[in-house]
Amino acid sequence: QKPYPRTTAHSAAMGCSCGKPTSPFVPSHVIIVPSVSSSDSVWQGWGTSLCWWAMALGDKDYLADLFFTTKSAVEVRTNADSSPLSLPGLGLNIARYCIGGSSSRPDHTGQTMMNGTTNPTPEWKETQGFWIDWSDDDAMCDTTDTQFWDWGADEKQLNMLRMAQERGADRLEVFSNAPMWWMLRNLSPFGGADGNNLTDSNFWNFAYYMAATVEHLVKVRGIAVTSVEPFNEPLVNCRWNGDGNQGQERCGFDSDLQAWILGHLAKALKEKGLLDDVVIASSDENNLGDALSTWLELWQAPVPTGTPAENAQLLCGRLNTHAYGQGKLHDSALQGLAEAVQTSSHPPSLWMSEWDSADEDDKHATGESLAKGIHRHVHQMGVVGWVLWQVVDPCWGLLKWNLWNTDPSLDFAEEILTKKYCTFAHFTRHIRPGMEMLDTGDAWTMVAYGANEKQIAVVVSNFGTSTRKMALELKDFEILGPTARWCTNFDGDDTYAMYNDISPEGINNTLRFALPPKTIMSFRIDDACRV
Repeated sequence: QKPYPRTTAHSAAMGCSCGKPTSPFVPSHVIIVPSVSSSDSVWQGWGTSLCWWAMALGDKDYLADLFFTTKSAVEVRTNADSSPLSLPGLGLNIARYCIGGSSSRPDHTGQTMMNGTTNPTPEWKETQGFWIDWSDDDAMCDTTDTQFWDWGADEKQLNMLRMAQERGADRLEVFSNAPMWWMLRNLSPFGGADGNNLTDSNFWNFAYYMAATVEHLVKVRGIAVTSVEPFNEPLVNCRWNGDGNQGQERCGFDSDLQAWILGHLAKALKEKGLLDDVVIASSDENNLGDALSTWLELWQAPVPTGTPAENAQLLCGRLNTHAYGQGKLHDSALQGLAEAVQTSSHPPSLWMSEWDSADEDDKHATGESLAKGIHRHVHQMGVVGWVLWQVVDPCWGLLKWNLWNTDPSLDFAEEILTKKYCTFAHFTRHIRPGMEMLDTGDAWTMVAYGANEKQIAVVVSNFGTSTRKMALELKDFEILGPTARWCTNFDGDDTYAMYNDISPEGINNTLRFALPPKTIMSFRIDDACRV
């Protein structure tokens, strides 16, 4: 068995770039004093969307172990000619399940779903939906009628959701890329012409479909759904004129229609007795500028009669956002959205609910851009949950996998395991759900404390070209246990390599180390108590 960390591109001589920090320590260093008193942020978790990878690979239990446990070694099968890899589990606790809008079955009139002509959607991106026939209003009342509802339509993705929960994932979100195809103006869940694509007569039906699916998952399948999000990049999809040719499920909703749907969704969840237990999240806009404008507009946009709040913003217990395409506006948008959330009358929690770096779309991806994004989202926005778009993807994934490959003997080749995987592991394996995030004042340093575990976690990155000499003063803690550290060089040999070579010292419990260029380190300090 080939041990991890190591890939075919790496030298067998591990540890040369992140060995024991140089000594003696010189005074020209960055001093960081994590603040216990000013921190009131509890980390909710790390996660991934399940579509589309789980629609293809949701029957593979070793992938559930790999992504949703913190096992020290998970054997991952490669093709028949390669040795298996032994990888550390990521320990993700957030799984985002996509409710589909596609169906291969015609409705009661014989009408079938429309697909694109110039850019048809591949089958592995067609998320199969459950409400297949709308011919009878009684179908709303009896969601067990197989003439109208097909609850076995998306078994692989549902199976991965179940396995994630069994392995400890405790924040399970249901979201939608598009309503059922028959609810849409052009009968296509793959994008409409400019503007809203959902027909007026289906506003309530779409909200009911979301609520009925949550009810089925909770009451029939035993899936403890914790949140529901009816949209995915709704404003961008209003602006893109794809008209069924966008290559994946999409649907546009302007902010007024979003507010209306959120009101209907709250009413439907309340009717089913789920509103008190399932958080409504919104709106998963494509970028931070859209997220900010939508959030502000949800305060003023009208909602349906009978909505259990006076405006849509008050219905949302969490603001979900993506952070694509901001360019030079990125920093101001980060801060603007954070301020808007903090000043809300009922501030929601804030998640980066989908992100990945488009500049790391090949097999040589190191995760440097990924790490930079995570640091900025946590430090500048104050997000308490962070979700990777797809852990497995032909382009952006931690594992590069040909999802349309149907040969079971060729799961994936060794060269498509990227260093980006272990970069993500520095965050997910050490900063754990329930830990208190401490204020460091440094954009590239994250420190968290788990009172139950009596554990301090540190993740620190150096994206520059010179060594950073660091001094982390943990004077508010009594430390009795050992310190372990892990190191990954973005451009070097170390790949989540573990060392036991330094510990806090002196009256201030100072952790001194030199952080080489293009490197990420994580530390776990055990048996630590506040004083």
